[in-house]
Amino acid sequence: MIPTINFYSEMLRYMRTMFEMSMISMKVLCDYADRIFEFVMIQSNTVQKERLQFFKDWTAQLKKSRDDYFRFMNQSFLDLEELLKDKSDE
Repeated sequence: MIPTINFYSEMLRYMRTMFEMSMISMKVLCDYADRIFEFVMIQSNTVQKERLQFFKDWTAQLKKSRDDYFRFMNQSFLDLEELLKDKSDE
């Protein structure tokens, strides 16, 4: 039988791996969509420069928010891992 602490550590490791894979996939997809959107907007004759700048600002904020979320979640995983490590040392 697996000790309880090891079970939770393995579950946390699995959750972290799945989170990192989904975040990497989302980052690649967002970056690709950003490039396509920008290309379409540049090619369009009806898009004004102000709207293009708004789009660029919006995507920059989106990327910053995504990166902040990723850092926050990584720190949370590290805190949980530390807590489990402390419990296993007891």
